[in-house]
Amino acid sequence: MLQDMVKAYRHASGHGQSLQASCKRCAEPTIVLQEIVKASRGRFGTVKLCTEKSTGRLLAVKIVPYTEETKESTLLEYHILKKLHHTNVVQLHAAFLSPQDLALILELCEGRELLRCLSTGPQYCHLLINETCIVFIRGRFGTVKLCTEKSTGRLLAVKIVPYTEETKESTLLEYHILKKLHHTNVVQLHAAFLSPQDLALILELCEGRELLRCLSTGQSYSELEVRDYLWQILSAVEFLHGKQILHLDLRSENTVVTEHKLLKILDFGNAQLYCPDKVTSPQRYTDYVETMAPELLEGQGAIPPTDIWAVGVTAFVMLSADYPFSPDCGPELEKEIKKGLIKFSHCYAGLSGGAVRFLQSALWSNPWGRPSASDCLKMPWLQEAGLATLQQLPVYFPSAKLRSFLRQRAAKTKAAGSSRS
Repeated sequence: MLQDMVKAYRHASGHGQSLQASCKRCAEPTIVLQEIVKASRGRFGTVKLCTEKSTGRLLAVKIVPYTEETKESTLLEYHILKKLHHTNVVQLHAAFLSPQDLALILELCEGRELLRCLSTGPQYCHLLINETCIVFIRGRFGTVKLCTEKSTGRLLAVKIVPYTEETKESTLLEYHILKKLHHTNVVQLHAAFLSPQDLALILELCEGRELLRCLSTGQSYSELEVRDYLWQILSAVEFLHGKQILHLDLRSENTVVTEHKLLKILDFGNAQLYCPDKVTSPQRYTDYVETMAPELLEGQGAIPPTDIWAVGVTAFVMLSADYPFSPDCGPELEKEIKKGLIKFSHCYAGLSGGAVRFLQSALWSNPWGRPSASDCLKMPWLQEAGLATLQQLPVYFPSAKLRSFLRQRAAKTKAAGSSRS
């Protein structure tokens, strides 16, 4: 069909005539298709190879469907391309129109996509993004796939975040924050590549289970285990706050417990640089009301104690298999959070005094009444957990209740996703 198109329609020469008018003149074309060697299919058409008849030079032909409904948008690409003459922009050589298709004859640009070029260049030659990546996480801020370290075969994670004119500032902020972070309990950034459409963050692959799922795997778990994981979280938060960084999404879903019970904090898509003179807008952090601090609901913005509240909520869930407040969303839930009406009756029986005191302080409604991460780590209850030297008999909690909580949470998340779509 394309051979017939090229024979029937002539290139619009650009002497002030429209493409349609030029195409009515059926003289011998200067460019014809020879043997098709390769084709790729994009969103707006199919790209193949063609040959310049007089010289044998290879060019690319982009074939775009042309219908009555799409002709205006289809011809717009031609009208734009014929105006462009720049070193860094693909050049248009000719165009042919048939009743079914528009064929754009373009400069053949041989090479690699930017990300793949960077991944094999001298600076990043140790990294190679898999040609057939396996998607294993789709989050709010991007898609996470697997990639391989070329020299060793070591698996890493690549987080691909959409990059647009509107989102570029917030997208690049995650990169600028991650490159500052070097801590045992924080996911490590290995490299980053930028294309016009995406930012690719090459990250340490943290294999394991989410914190709550890790605790729920056996018959029971102990208060000592909870304290040890909280000590690791707070150690990371102390480090982040020392760098003037707020995570602002310290839910259990953003943690992974790897081998040897090492906890890692993931997903810095919500993270912000903290400046005491600048209010961080709370509008970005309203996805999960159950874990939102009172100051965010009041519209006061995020501050370091906001992260402490989130840690307190996670601690409460581990020590009760329930949220600190009513599970029902809506105005009543927000009122309870703002007033700090914590339902301590939901906690497991037998909790130590240290555990209760930690929850009371971390979930204090006035943010400036909450302890800092450094102050939390100095509490005797958490010092004993970090050093694992507690001598009293451990208190155990049934994992079945936590598994039930996780099922309810998953159902609620699925229902919320369906309502948004």
